[in-house]
Amino acid sequence: MAIAAGLPPEDFSVDGEEVSESGSQSELIRYLSNLLKWFYRAEGWYVVENLEINQPGYTKVVPVIAVYQVKLSQIEQWQMTSWNMRGRNRPAPAIVFEISSESTWKNDLVEKVARYQELGVQEYFAYDPNLSLVWDDKSTRLKGWRYINDQIQELIPDDQNQGRLWSEVLESWLGEDGAYLRLYDRQGAIRLTEAEEERAARLNLEEKLRKHGIDPDAL
Repeated sequence: MAIAAGLPPEDFSVDGEEVSESGSQSELIRYLSNLLKWFYRAEGWYVVENLEINQPGYTKVVPVIAVYQVKLSQIEQWQMTSWNMRGRNRPAPAIVFEISSESTWKNDLVEKVARYQELGVQEYFAYDPNLSLVWDDKSTRLKGWRYINDQIQELIPDDQNQGRLWSEVLESWLGEDGAYLRLYDRQGAIRLTEAEEERAARLNLEEKLRKHGIDPDAL
């Protein structure tokens, strides 16, 4: 899959936090959001980008992507302007993702690790998709944490699964792929977006037609 290149950075501010979103960041956010919405559609989970979370007594926070294990109608999703945890049926997100930039990565790897524990999140993953890595630790693009019994557990890469991290919430392996963060099932098969599934099905059909001497382009 091609990676967006040469796109001008878009600078914007979210709740006072300056964010510089490069082409690689924007591409990854779109890809990951589409993948989560498509693959977990049967569960009815609410997957949302850059939605402010308000928790009584705590500083507001705006995850790049948050996954809530609740079912909302399409109208409720369209009308959502912030997630107020004081409200009815408004739990903490089960899992959050941050896509690091040069201006946000220190916050992603330090302050937000503790903040998401306070929020009641189950798992948190951060990713550095940038061509020139912005993290001090250049050995990895992916870091993850699980919150268990008020303890922060940093996830350890599984050497038997190409250094991937296991997400209990998503029941998936998470793995680096350059500017992309991929999801895999327990057996290592990649999870696909709707567009990727449609393309795979089309290519499979074309291959079957050619084996029977039929030119797909002639149909």
